[in-house]
Amino acid sequence: AREREEKFYLPVDCVAAEKLDPLAPTKTIPINEIPPEWMALDIGPATETLFSEALQDAKTIVWNGPMGVFEMENFQKGTRSVALAIADATAKGAYSLVGGGDSVAAVNKYQLKDKVSYVSTGGGAMLEYMDRLPAAQRKKQLGADQHKLWGDPGYEMVEENAKPYGYGKGLSAGFLPGCHEPDIWTAILESK
Repeated sequence: AREREEKFYLPVDCVAAEKLDPLAPTKTIPINEIPPEWMALDIGPATETLFSEALQDAKTIVWNGPMGVFEMENFQKGTRSVALAIADATAKGAYSLVGGGDSVAAVNKYQLKDKVSYVSTGGGAMLEYMDRLPAAQRKKQLGADQHKLWGDPGYEMVEENAKPYGYGKGLSAGFLPGCHEPDIWTAILESK
């Protein structure tokens, strides 16, 4: 992304807890400071702002996966914030594509189904299809190393001096080196 002068957004903070429990004590911490016995269960307020601001000028938005465990009240704020930002950007003319069962459930929960451009229940299939579109194929022909879309299990972020972060047990924080559950965080594709 740096070499191509593209913007690449990653979470900077999160809401973490020792266990996946709606009554568990939580704390908001930088994404790279999650204690080994804790897990990231939502994005934090700084990441909400970062993602929401990025979405405001986007022309095309592909959302596949909630920001956290939005089914639980204390871990839903990030998903709700991003869903509202996507609806806002759509109202300003962006094309928004929401894909995958959990993302669709979030859009329905926040009553935003009619405020996005298109809703697809096939998340993984949607991303696989998009990876086969002419633009993605052209990138492959041009020799682009990182042609995969965010959320693709084969996606890797390659960055100078990148180190795996310790996410503790349970859910991983997604899209950072060493993570294994890509649908925890969302794909924000900007097309200006």
